[in-house]
Amino acid sequence: AIRGQVEEWTRRAEGHRAAAGVAERGEKVKAALAPVESELIQVRKSRYANASGMPPRLADELLHLQAVVASADWAPNEQSRALFAETVAAVDGQLARLKEIEDTEVRAFVEYVQEFGIPVIPM
Repeated sequence: AIRGQVEEWTRRAEGHRAAAGVAERGEKVKAALAPVESELIQVRKSRYANASGMPPRLADELLHLQAVVASADWAPNEQSRALFAETVAAVDGQLARLKEIEDTEVRAFVEYVQEFGIPVIPM
């Protein structure tokens, strides 16, 4: 959602005197987001994700683990619990990094856009 909003504000800034600065700062935000996105989700989607050799991301791992646990007739085994704890810890780490990006790069981008009064609805 952040990436899409940055791209939209960059598009809205076209023709504005601050367009180059918005684009530059937008690229900085997107570059900061890229490693987090690639850990959480498969950024390069393929119709045949497994066949394409792309490794599962953290979101995929949680979904697969849920399917394993849901298919069992009893409580999750120790391996499933350990994998869940490991995956949740990795997700939490990425979410902490995302929060840090929001508090720094995204905030700086928003402040820059607001400073130049780029219109919400381009006219």
